[in-house]
Amino acid sequence: MTSAEALLESFNIIHPRDYAAHGYPHEIWTWLRKNDPVHRWERTEGMPFWAITKRADIVSISKRPELFLNGPRIVISHEQERGMDEFPPTLIQLDPPKHGVYRQLLSKRFKPKALRRIHDDIERIGAEIVDSLVSERDAGECDFVQKVSAPLPIAVIAWLLGVPREDWKLIFDWTNRTVGSGDPEYQEEGKTQEETARQAMVELFMYFTKLIEEKKKNPADDLASLFAHAEVDGKPLPPMDVLAFCLIVVVAGNE
Repeated sequence: MTSAEALLESFNIIHPRDYAAHGYPHEIWTWLRKNDPVHRWERTEGMPFWAITKRADIVSISKRPELFLNGPRIVISHEQERGMDEFPPTLIQLDPPKHGVYRQLLSKRFKPKALRRIHDDIERIGAEIVDSLVSERDAGECDFVQKVSAPLPIAVIAWLLGVPREDWKLIFDWTNRTVGSGDPEYQEEGKTQEETARQAMVELFMYFTKLIEEKKKNPADDLASLFAHAEVDGKPLPPMDVLAFCLIVVVAGNE
């Protein structure tokens, strides 16, 4: 048995504990790509899965939606999976033809020409963050995640959606609790991981339900207005699909 094989026996490739203790297992991935690129992983309390480690195979699978579905699961887990059916399917879980139709609703807003139009606005958000750092220069140091790498993307995403500035921190909090409910920093006292995520998602959906209704009456040049007025086959998007669009955008921005 090689050192990589021995490491694979002792290292759980989907457990954060092992990554925290031993770092990223490059040796394992190298061995798997060479010797077992389609590896069946059974050591999990969640659902077993196939670990695909070669780029060519990943690309091939991605191009065969008739054989390999995007859904129903959005993640793999080392824990027993509970409550995943409570989360509405988002764009990344949809398969053709619905995936293509829904993606086109959004993709034009992220083409180079559209992005150039909002460059100055996004630069201003970044400049404000830098200015806040300068104003605290006497401290000598800062938590970069707290001051820069976390607030910048969520601020940009919230601005793109049309969320008022005073609510940006709310969006950040809700998405942290939705996708990071297993982290002690975000799990609510007295609630389970699932209860924390469920409550945060309910609050997030209640907020966006109100925002979408406002955008139906007073549309603006933002994503919430786009979702509020979008149509497929001449019909408005179902309310849950609109909320799923909002969810995946803010979660992606946070991640």
